[in-house]
Amino acid sequence: MNNSMNSMLMGNAMLNAGMMGGGMPGTMMMRQSKRTGFRRGKWTDEEEAYANRLIADFKTGVVADCEEGCTLRSFLASKLQCAPMRISKKYAGTSVGKLIFMRNEKDCANLKANGGDAKYTAEVKKLRAAFTSSIPTAGLDEQAGPFAAMHQNPMVGQHQHMMAQGMPMDYSGMGMMPMANMGMAMGNMAAPTAATGGSAPQPGALNPTSLAAATADAVRAVARADSLPMVEDPKAAVVAAQLVDDAAAIVHSNSPNSPSMSTMGGATANAAAHGGAAPDRQTGEEEESFMSEDDVEEPDDAEAEDLEPELKQMQLGIKRALDQFESARVVKKARKRPRRWTRSEEVYCEELVKEFELGTLTDCFPSCSLRAYLSTKLQCAPYRIAKKFQTSALKVSSMLYKRTDAERSDAQVAATKKRLQELDAAFRQAAIEVESNYRDTHEEVDDGSFDMDAEVIAENTAANQRAVAAQEAAAAAEAAEAAKVEAEAAKAEEAAAAAAAAA
Repeated sequence: MNNSMNSMLMGNAMLNAGMMGGGMPGTMMMRQSKRTGFRRGKWTDEEEAYANRLIADFKTGVVADCEEGCTLRSFLASKLQCAPMRISKKYAGTSVGKLIFMRNEKDCANLKANGGDAKYTAEVKKLRAAFTSSIPTAGLDEQAGPFAAMHQNPMVGQHQHMMAQGMPMDYSGMGMMPMANMGMAMGNMAAPTAATGGSAPQPGALNPTSLAAATADAVRAVARADSLPMVEDPKAAVVAAQLVDDAAAIVHSNSPNSPSMSTMGGATANAAAHGGAAPDRQTGEEEESFMSEDDVEEPDDAEAEDLEPELKQMQLGIKRALDQFESARVVKKARKRPRRWTRSEEVYCEELVKEFELGTLTDCFPSCSLRAYLSTKLQCAPYRIAKKFQTSALKVSSMLYKRTDAERSDAQVAATKKRLQELDAAFRQAAIEVESNYRDTHEEVDDGSFDMDAEVIAENTAANQRAVAAQEAAAAAEAAEAAKVEAEAAKAEEAAAAAAAAA
């Protein structure tokens, strides 16, 4: 199944699930629930200070309440109680979605042995308290785990832009349902029948049972996808990210046991259907709903039991989809890499594949695919890896990492680490030179991204400058030596001429 078909399946199922509201075909209305689950708005100084401390502790591997394999983006979203897209927008241009947490047991043990554990906890609590006091209405959860932001009961689509009635959104460029078919999706919303004793709903009313089933179809389509397409258009990429985040946001809202299930879509959809105003997105105030909770059909116990396995599968599918989407972010055109692989990159890649198969890597978490690991280490798009290995026997997408149980000496571990570091340094230096050459001769270079941290870029730039300075110094020394030899030769010729004249 290709990426275009995957996107179409996800888009069609989400449209059928009721992400389209109102009575006009081609009109997109994001649904809202009455409970606010995500923080929005401007970043406060206290929030930035708290986030910077979390990032520093995450990179050093001393965070106590973070699961191994969790991305920095998901960790910050859970701690700051906001949508993952808010983190991506704040730290655009960095590897916030690619950084994986690996616990540093040695530093954690040293911190505890030196009595700094309590001091560290107090400092983090102080920063969190300052952050919480700066937004007293945020309602943060002190017990939030690494993936809590994904498993809450959030406001659906609250971090997306609301589309006004009558303003169409075209997904045709992303391989999704054309605008001409949006009207057909509107007719797929189920309504209570006379047999159930329910009255005809207002336009835009949602049926909880059909909504949960349709959403399950959408998530299964995402879960079956090998990966989401790499989107280079910034606007289209934001829409794709919003679709995935919407799927994650409505998991628990679709649960038959969720208190907000019966009221989902009431205020926004009915306000649009009757020409009323949409809820105030800044204050959370809502217009009075035209549809009571009794007008919405509730699933019976049998249907609820049938939906439980679906919801569990949805959660697993969404987690995988979000993890895969981390590697499909928008990259700036000025940071793109050429299609050609350098020799140092190929050598480094071969060594990484070898260690991946042996299970001796220390910076790769279990169940990580070979394609995802290589794209992270080589700083390129996942489909660039897939294209490189398309004629190989290795299944880079399905091969998962498994750590070896064999004992290895400290000398072997150190030798492997040193060898990989040397290959990595050679690869990065060659990549920077190739990128610089292409920037001088090409306005745009297609295929793949070169997305490094600012610190890595600065370090490599400094190393490159030192190398150029060394070459210039060597050239100057060589020129000075040549001038010296030439002067000595001229002096010898003069002496010989003087001797000949004297004779």
